[in-house]
Amino acid sequence: MNATGFPHQRGARLVLLLVLLLASLAVAGSSRGMNTPPPKVSLEIAVQLGSGVGSPGSLTAAVAAAGQTTDCSGTCDLQIPAGAQVTVTARASVGYAFDHWSNPSLCSAPQSQPCSFSMPGADAELAVVARPQTDALQVVAGSASTISGGSGSIDCTRTADGALNGSCGAEFPTGTTVQLKVTPAPHRRFVRWSIWQCGTRRTCNVPLLADTTVTALMTPVHLTVDRYGPDGEITSQPSRLDCTASCQRTSANFPLGTTVTLTANPSATVPFGQWGSPCGGPAPTCTLAMFADATVSGTFGTGGVPLAPQAQSSASAPVQATAASCGPGSVGSYSFSITVSGRGRVTYTVPGGCRTRLCSPGCRDYGYAQWENVHLAATAARGHRFVRWTNGCRHHKAKCSLPVVAYGWVKAWFRRGGHRRR
Repeated sequence: MNATGFPHQRGARLVLLLVLLLASLAVAGSSRGMNTPPPKVSLEIAVQLGSGVGSPGSLTAAVAAAGQTTDCSGTCDLQIPAGAQVTVTARASVGYAFDHWSNPSLCSAPQSQPCSFSMPGADAELAVVARPQTDALQVVAGSASTISGGSGSIDCTRTADGALNGSCGAEFPTGTTVQLKVTPAPHRRFVRWSIWQCGTRRTCNVPLLADTTVTALMTPVHLTVDRYGPDGEITSQPSRLDCTASCQRTSANFPLGTTVTLTANPSATVPFGQWGSPCGGPAPTCTLAMFADATVSGTFGTGGVPLAPQAQSSASAPVQATAASCGPGSVGSYSFSITVSGRGRVTYTVPGGCRTRLCSPGCRDYGYAQWENVHLAATAARGHRFVRWTNGCRHHKAKCSLPVVAYGWVKAWFRRGGHRRR
């Protein structure tokens, strides 16, 4: 190889390197063109209340797309790559509920959550529609008491003669907590509320998740008996009522939860007709479990003075009437539980039944109608004594009538020796 050949070889190498460089640049440009991201398009989200325009605060739309989540509470405009997967979830605020999506081409099930779709290649709009949601709260003032609350919307009073006056019900946004306060009238004592969340406190915070009725249980309760007809007598056990032919109306007070048995005694010439509610029917005997004031009417004879029964309503006295015989109890969705502390046992008899059931050291029973009365009896072991009940039964007597209200519970205390627990 001679020296004169070197310049030609260097020129060929330079040409080859230039060709390779241009080829690599062309390949890199082509590769970059293949990875170009898709264009972003606009997705406008609007929160609406009913058919109206945006109502911030009624609900929030959480939009998840391209690895990010954005919360929209009014109106927002999002830039999302075409073809990206989008998921929109509506979260309702207190007092509102999700109703539907406005764009069926994006959300194929307009009333289902969440809504998922692939972002179209052009701008799109989607409205999240909410609706107001409220529930009714009905209060029942106990024997001669007043229930107030709900920022002044409830002010319900039961007078000494049993009449309800004032505002005893109102609508509130679903999910709110309504505060109630009970004020007993003179010579009345508040015992507890009908819902277990509040117990014996005079102030009750009611979580309103559905239509709800709340009763303030007072003692004593007042029972009034109206007698219609030319003859016949109505008596009670305990013996505080006695309405003869010369009597048209009589009344008496009873401790809360007392079981009162009314008996119609017809004369030789005038038969007994029937009771008005809450008793009802032609049977001469009616048993009432008294948890609030009540009025019962009884008619003797098939003609003459017409019967004027007292209608039972959601704002009337929650009195449970039962037949004075053994039989199956009511069927409902309420339950109660009993616990025992110390050496002893509790037995109970269910409403309408004659069989006594043992509860030791504790138990829970289901399937009761509200306001049914379960009769409890506490028996101490040898060398021990019964001390007291707590919650549902609030006294030191070994026997107690427990009303099944929502979810009721009671505890029996026993201890060794003869001294009561303080």
